[in-house]
Amino acid sequence: PNYVMAKEYPAAKASCIKVFPAEMQTTDKAALSEKYQDIPPCIPTDDDAAFHEALTTAIQKIAFSTNNTEPEHMFLIGLAYLEGIDVESDRQRGMELIRKAAESRLPEAMKMQSQMYASRLGANNDRYEALNWAERYWEYYTQTCGEKHPDTLAAMFFTVQILDTGRFADEAVHLCQKVYALQCEVLGEDHSDAISTLIFLADKHVQHQPQKALELYERAYERLLKTLGEADPKTISIVQRLADAHRFLWNREQASALYKKAYSLLVAYWGPNSYEASEYMFKMAEAHHSMGGLPAALKLYDRLYTLQRNDATREYTFAIDSLHRMAKIYDELGDWQNVLRMRKKIYAHQCKVIGKENPKILKSLDSLIEA
Repeated sequence: PNYVMAKEYPAAKASCIKVFPAEMQTTDKAALSEKYQDIPPCIPTDDDAAFHEALTTAIQKIAFSTNNTEPEHMFLIGLAYLEGIDVESDRQRGMELIRKAAESRLPEAMKMQSQMYASRLGANNDRYEALNWAERYWEYYTQTCGEKHPDTLAAMFFTVQILDTGRFADEAVHLCQKVYALQCEVLGEDHSDAISTLIFLADKHVQHQPQKALELYERAYERLLKTLGEADPKTISIVQRLADAHRFLWNREQASALYKKAYSLLVAYWGPNSYEASEYMFKMAEAHHSMGGLPAALKLYDRLYTLQRNDATREYTFAIDSLHRMAKIYDELGDWQNVLRMRKKIYAHQCKVIGKENPKILKSLDSLIEA
């Protein structure tokens, strides 16, 4: 059986922790009851209002049936005040209750304390306090579960993410390497957590050590091909990263081939007119431009403009961005006639989208005068 079936659910029952099963997809109820003894009735998720009501009721029962001094209660009530859930919002009171729960070593509260300091949800943005609570959260699981427990590894990686700022970047990479080694040992190299950590490590190296990043991306790509297949969005994202790494190494041919491959996979998955495919075509053009491939970049921007030019629903689209980029390339080439042609198209497109009387049109008129 999987970890939830073998460990987590029995532990929840033994600890009298409330279980709230939600049916995310149609389930064989008999098989479910057989594998999870005494599981409560599953709540269907196809009715948002009913699901929200059931979840709120379950949380309220947990919160108000618990002694007010217990960490679980303080944490739940703190969340309620923080978000204004069935009570009048009181952020200060909510933060105080969550901090008390964290000081009582409730792991969920310690994690949230760290997040609040890291993301400015608290009164102050304090990276040292964020790191302090992240390390306490990690220490809790190390002491209660051991260093090699999946929950401990998850807490370690959370600490990596808190460390991952300019000041602590080196420490983040060092700890991340340790997390990855333990994940491979405990979970296996093909586990999704280990692969995600490997990708995180590669991302940290891509600008300053692109060759190292390339090696790590290739390893992650092999794992994802094996576990998810080529057509999965996560695998496609690694093809994109591989292309970027080759671009940083100035391997034009390899980068170009991988950009094309990633685009073909995105089109197959999302469709040729999808936002994802259009966004990536724009990125491909930027990459060719940065590598000095001006003709290839122009061709891609022009193709994207052709695909998007009839989109008159928004002021800023890939169409108008492509025209701006084409004007810039023609300017670099000293082709003033085509610069003027692009700026005329920009002006016409903006008039169509926002109207000739819009003050923003003056900027386009200025660029036409300059041309």
